[in-house]
Amino acid sequence: MTQLQQIVALLDRELDMPFDDSSNNGLQIQNSGEVHTMCTGVDASLPFFEQAAALGANLVICLHGLSWQDNLKHITGLNYRLLHFLLTHGIARYASHLPHDGNPK
Repeated sequence: MTQLQQIVALLDRELDMPFDDSSNNGLQIQNSGEVHTMCTGVDASLPFFEQAAALGANLVICLHGLSWQDNLKHITGLNYRLLHFLLTHGIARYASHLPHDGNPK
């Protein structure tokens, strides 16, 4: 099991909350599986991703995800720029909105 898989398994276990949430929580973008540095943030924005990359992060964990319902049906405009940056820099992306908000820990 890679480091990324271990971290995702831990987060999935800790954030397993019964919410009707269209946020597509969990691992949204995979990398090579190696994790050296993680950064956490609220919004999945390009400035956050740029700061994370500057710090050497290859995993970002955000409250607000990139994917909800079917918004990634078309990879254009801002969606393209965000995904391209993460993929180009080998950064994995994990999101958890309502399960994070409702978690008692």
